[in-house]
Amino acid sequence: MDVAGFAAYQDTRVMKVALSEATVPNAPQHDVRVIDVEQFTDALGTLHGLDAVKAQAERERFARSAVGGIYLAQFRGDVPIGCGSIAVDGALAGIFGMVTAAAHRGRGIATTLVTELLAHARNAGAAVAYLQVEADNTPARRAYAKFGFEDCYAYWYRTAPDVSTHHA
Repeated sequence: MDVAGFAAYQDTRVMKVALSEATVPNAPQHDVRVIDVEQFTDALGTLHGLDAVKAQAERERFARSAVGGIYLAQFRGDVPIGCGSIAVDGALAGIFGMVTAAAHRGRGIATTLVTELLAHARNAGAAVAYLQVEADNTPARRAYAKFGFEDCYAYWYRTAPDVSTHHA
């Protein structure tokens, strides 16, 4: 329902899995490396095609996180083709910044990254992993479902109506 003319956008799902019940699908072997937050945010910005302002916002968001993280990237040579991170806070582990280069999707890169991220979460003592994904990102949702991730809840944002079209 559009309340007061506000339109919904970016329909998102939060998915979760109990690590004791998570499955570990067969994943191809890839060149996955632990990297630092600066390398991670550089890869994230490049893979998402972010402009300089948005890339800087992501750098600041990850660098200022109250919970430390593990940052991984999948490489082809020296070029990152996929990345993801996990932040463990007690029993909870949040997966953030998952992205695979468009030309490399469907090759098990996300599966390899999530496998490694969940292993880090288990080793850190987490019991539940969660992530957020856009509702219409079917390939990503299918990849996460292989691990046993299920929808927990939905959310979306709302944008104000174009005030130039609503004159009194």
